[in-house]
Amino acid sequence: MNLKEKTRTLPASPVEVLRLAAADLRKCGEDERFIYDPQEWHAPSKNNRTGQEICYVCVAGAVMAQTLGARGVVDIWATDYADPHIVARLEMLDAVRQGSFATAVKMSDGTETDVQVARVRLQMRDIQSESFEELADEIERRAGVLEAFLKSRGLAP
Repeated sequence: MNLKEKTRTLPASPVEVLRLAAADLRKCGEDERFIYDPQEWHAPSKNNRTGQEICYVCVAGAVMAQTLGARGVVDIWATDYADPHIVARLEMLDAVRQGSFATAVKMSDGTETDVQVARVRLQMRDIQSESFEELADEIERRAGVLEAFLKSRGLAP
């Protein structure tokens, strides 16, 4: 599936993408139709018991639903977008959720040395919450950690 016609844009800065994801997670948390599932990107479904439309989303899936306008679209993955800029940012969100900052550092024009230092200094565990608010808080915290790291390496203003 090619989502070119639905595609909007995402910030160039990984830190700003993380902050956008936190805001989109909060929006999903305000809508009972969204359920967090780190195994799904964006997977609309129907509650068999109530018949209500629901949508399973991961961190990147929240951005797909809220910012990129994927609501109502069938099960999609990051790679369903035509724009490689968007695919890269969605995949970076998934990596940061899992605790890896290497992709984010590369996006910030980090050298291989910067990436290796990030792998050592920025090791974090996968986020284990199902609460959109807790997820948003942790993604914001990780945005701050990434921003401080990038500044310390001369990769951010």
